[in-house]
Amino acid sequence: GPPKELGDCDPRRVFCLTINPSELRRIRTARLERSGAAKFGEATGQVSTYADRGYLLQDLANAKRVAEEGGYRVIDVTA
Repeated sequence: GPPKELGDCDPRRVFCLTINPSELRRIRTARLERSGAAKFGEATGQVSTYADRGYLLQDLANAKRVAEEGGYRVIDVTA
């Protein structure tokens, strides 16, 4: 869930960023590759779910839920 401190903020001063799932997956995949996590996963057989479509769709849904429940503005940053 969101940090407890978020509940102390004026909702008019809080905004949530969102992005197209395909773009988010591209960004996360690139991050994994740059960090070496992809090679680590190949070597150990441990696959990260960080760029998995289902996982990131859940992340986006959770962010949307937090924004709706808190009455926060949502800004789509998809390029």
